[in-house]
Amino acid sequence: MRKLFLALLLISPLTKSEILELTCESAFPFQISYNFETKEGFVIHPDNLGAIDRLETKGITQLKGKQSPKDSAIKGDYYVIFHKGRVAKNGLHHIYINRRNLNFLAQHGSGNRSFSGKCIQGIHKLPDYQI
Repeated sequence: MRKLFLALLLISPLTKSEILELTCESAFPFQISYNFETKEGFVIHPDNLGAIDRLETKGITQLKGKQSPKDSAIKGDYYVIFHKGRVAKNGLHHIYINRRNLNFLAQHGSGNRSFSGKCIQGIHKLPDYQI
């Protein structure tokens, strides 16, 4: 029994866990923590996005706060996260994260509103004002 436990202990680091923890920087930054095995996690957008009052960005700026993703998938080189916004019409948001270079594209609704940027590994504090 002890040999079996030791063997499992040595093999366990070889199993790859699909836990995603990223801080993504762009015009509309966010943090994401998601476990692809348990399908649990969250996406956090800054609370101050509501200050932007433009029709073109209305769907994106209503993403503020902590939300649970609706679904996820790993498709080739990409993590795909689907989460529901607070907008009733076309409220599904897609986040595509390139697994090789951590660039992302986030689309709102039918895809006519999108933004992109770069992610870094780990959950980090979002930067303060730059200027």
